Amino acid sequence: FTGSDGEILKEIVDEFNATNDKGIKINMDIIPWGNFHEKLPTAIATGTAPELIRHYLEVRGIGVVDIQKLFGMSGVKSATQIDLVIQFERWQDEKFYDRLGLDEAHTQIMGVPIPLLTIPVSAGRNLAGIVELAVMNNRQKKYGINSAREFVEQIDSHIDHQAAQEKNR
Repeated sequence: FTGSDGEILKEIVDEFNATNDKGIKINMDIIPWGNFHEKLPTAIATGTAPELIRHYLEVRGIGVVDIQKLFGMSGVKSATQIDLVIQFERWQDEKFYDRLGLDEAHTQIMGVPIPLLTIPVSAGRNLAGIVELAVMNNRQKKYGINSAREFVEQIDSHIDHQAAQEKNR
């Protein structure tokens, strides 16, 4: 996740991990913004967090916690791969948002293109459910299933069929 609202992100991650039953787990590393661009490439290249901060999570209002000690070995992974970057932004009424999901943005991390999904947020949204849906949709896309494209093709086919019927009348 990227974005400036750390406490919102922590809340989303906690809610998602508590309610998700699909075997998807989000591990959240908080890197101070000043060191972010120094430490992230190394972490991504190795697929691990730096040893010094591995398994620690800073939770505002609580402090630093050791996830491995709290949740055991099942609560952490020694290495992982970034499959999706989700960026939250506050909903802007005047901004155009792709409602079909056809836009495919990417960000570069260490020269590797990673899908980037910008999700506009506002009060009252079930962000954990939205994140779960985004992760599952991204997984499907990796296997060649793109629901948005299938939807557009289905609508286009219906319109073409209707036009052909009108022409034959």
